[in-house]
This record gives sequence, C-alpha cells and structure tokens, in this order.
Amino acid sequence: IQRTEMQMRNALLKLRFLYLDRISGYFNKTHEVKQVDGRQIFNDSFAFGINWGWWHPNEHWGNVKDAENPYIIWLADQVSFKDNVVHLTTDLNDGNPKIKSGQLCSWKFLYRTYGAYFATIKVPPNGGRYWFSMWLIGKECREEIDVFEMMDSDSKGFTVTLHGWVDGEKKIVFSRHFRLRVDLSESFHRYGVDWQKDHVAWYLDGIKLCEYRGKHIPDCDMGLIINNAVSRGFKPDGIPESLLKEMFPMSGLVSEIDVFESC
Repeated sequence: IQRTEMQMRNALLKLRFLYLDRISGYFNKTHEVKQVDGRQIFNDSFAFGINWGWWHPNEHWGNVKDAENPYIIWLADQVSFKDNVVHLTTDLNDGNPKIKSGQLCSWKFLYRTYGAYFATIKVPPNGGRYWFSMWLIGKECREEIDVFEMMDSDSKGFTVTLHGWVDGEKKIVFSRHFRLRVDLSESFHRYGVDWQKDHVAWYLDGIKLCEYRGKHIPDCDMGLIINNAVSRGFKPDGIPESLLKEMFPMSGLVSEIDVFESC
C-alpha cells in the first residue's frame, strides 16, 4: 500500500512538473525561493568570499576520483570567488590525472543526520560532459543521496538518486530523471533535497519533484558535496587540441547554500 501511495504521489508531482515546465514557463524564470518551514541551521551566501574554515576542497577520503583508474583530481586552486559567486572550474591538468577541478565539501563543519539542503547554482553547459553534481555522503555509512546530477548530453535534464545498502551491496533504490525545455546552464536555479526519517524529497526552484518513502532511507551522518567534474573515466588523450580548448576551462557557479532542519 505504501509503495502504491508513493507511486501515485510521484505521478501527481510529475504532472505538476510537466505543467510548470511546458505550459506555464515557471522554470524559465529565476526564483528567489526560501524554504522556511524548518529552523535554519546554516547559510552561506559567500558575502566575504569562500570561508575555508568551513569548507574543504577535498572529499574526506582524498582528492582523486577512482584510485584504481584516476581520471580527475580536485584542487583548492580550482575553487575561486569572483563576481560575488563561487566558481568551480574544470580544466586540463599538467600532471596526473589529466583533469583537475573544484568542489566544496562540508564534512569539516556540517556533518549530520537529516536536514533540508538547498543551493543556488548555475550549472555549466553540455550536461554530462562536466557531470556537475550536488550530493550527500557519509564517512562510515555506505548510503548516498544525489540531490542532482547533470548526466544528459545537454543541460536540459538531470537525475536524482538514492543509493541504499541492500543485501550487503550499495544499490540504487530510487531514481528519477527530469527533462526540461529550459537550458539550466543559462541562469541560476535552486536545487534541493529534504532528507527526513520517513522520506527523501527532491526540489527544483521550490517545487517538489518527487519523493521516496521506504526502508532504505539513510540514518547516518552525511556531509554535503558540490562539484564540477567530467564524465566518468574521461581521458583527454587523442582528443584534438582544438576541441580541448573549446571544452576547457569550464565553470559551474554557486551563489548560496542553505540548510534547514526540514522544509
């Protein structure tokens, strides 16, 4: 019964999303949406630049992705502040791995169970080429909540995912893809997730997109990661130099991050 109710609820949410996207043009506009139902825990609008006392440029396990087949390294130099926003910049690297980029990680200061996480972001163009992502993951627990991942060939679509620990393995227990008429790289949008004991719900510009209710909701401390990257396993070897100059450098922008107890 619970699964059927969740399916019906998500079907109605998808219909509303389609109406807002294709008929009303809601996502064509910039929305200053604040989730205020729950008590605010944290806000960073980067008024004074990047506070490295809070943020860390590396994930807690290190700064190289896929240690057995490294293809990208995250460096503090790839996180910059200009024009009142944070730039996470992917570029060619002189050393190994061949790609470097920037990210913001919260595990030094904001590492907790449950909460509503929102960020105002302008993603880079070309979607999955840079795989811009916002996600939650823990140091000890194996679960993961992907607030959004840009995985399409362009920046008109994204995927939200919940990874659970099932039968001794990390598996996708819930995932939805959202395709829009608007190119999300053309302006700032507010992406979010409300992670609570009984549900996980995903948001875009204040609109609930979908939700999961079931037995695989993480109940462990997690930290927030926002990063720019490249498609998994990308290697620049053999790619014409003219194309590489077109591809790099490329930045995604972050203007504000909020965390609430709930929304």
